[in-house]
Amino acid sequence: PPPPPPPSGSAPPPPPPPPSGSAPLPPPPPPPPRHPSSPPQSDTASAPPRSSNLPDIGDIQSSLMASIRAASKTNLKKVATREPAGVAGAKAAKPSATSPTPSTPQGAGLSSALALALSKRNKAIAGSDSEQDDDDDW
Repeated sequence: PPPPPPPSGSAPPPPPPPPSGSAPLPPPPPPPPRHPSSPPQSDTASAPPRSSNLPDIGDIQSSLMASIRAASKTNLKKVATREPAGVAGAKAAKPSATSPTPSTPQGAGLSSALALALSKRNKAIAGSDSEQDDDDDW
């Protein structure tokens, strides 16, 4: 059974001495209970107080969105519209006179170009693997 609580206003009894031997020291005892007259402290009391001179994030976001909405479209820079190369669904670039015509139809897309490149790679790897010639060396 646990020892009875100490009388009010006195310090708790010291912990018992550690047992002799090579056993590690036990953790320290918990702090004594607070008196009912003191108000309980919350965990947020240990956090640093928020500085009152910093603006609220919501205020910053609201003002930014308001300035974006208020901006005139006439102030925007004009850019030429063109399809980026290599994007799925984009039109294929016209083949130049010096480049060979691809075996896939024009506009086939990125996936067919990737499949073609992989098949060429597989053929190159398969052609360089000559296992029949290597068997004689062993």
